[in-house]
Amino acid sequence: MFSALMNFSIDLHIKEMDESEQGIMGRMRVLNRYLKVVDLELWRRLEEEKIEPQYYSFRWLALLLAQEFGLYETMKLWDVLLAYDGHRRHFFLNCCCIAILKSRRLVIQQNDFISILPAIQKLRDVNVNFIIDTAQRLYDKYSRVNVEKLYLQMNEQL
Repeated sequence: MFSALMNFSIDLHIKEMDESEQGIMGRMRVLNRYLKVVDLELWRRLEEEKIEPQYYSFRWLALLLAQEFGLYETMKLWDVLLAYDGHRRHFFLNCCCIAILKSRRLVIQQNDFISILPAIQKLRDVNVNFIIDTAQRLYDKYSRVNVEKLYLQMNEQL
């Protein structure tokens, strides 16, 4: 399991790759695009409050959500994550990140920057089963191709 996880995340830790789609900055941009397509209202609210994806998703992506949950919950999440391969694994991880944001929807909608940021950075009270189930539904509903296509269409309309 450890080798598979390290191979999956190695590009995130190579500075020369930061700006590429496989690097950490690129992966955060992709996650932000997916969020815009999957939940435009939530994306807009984060934009309004000037909560940049780097403020929350850097750690999520770089550590594969390991710091967000206890050991048992992390192992459960990683078990599901490792069931996918290649770009499907990346897409499922993005779905998990979006599921986390969805789990904090009320806080995001009803508060400002000062209250939102800690709520999306401290997740010990988030139910990992909810995250996995929500992520699976998002994964089933959207394919990587569909999300990218929808994102391009949205930007043409704006």
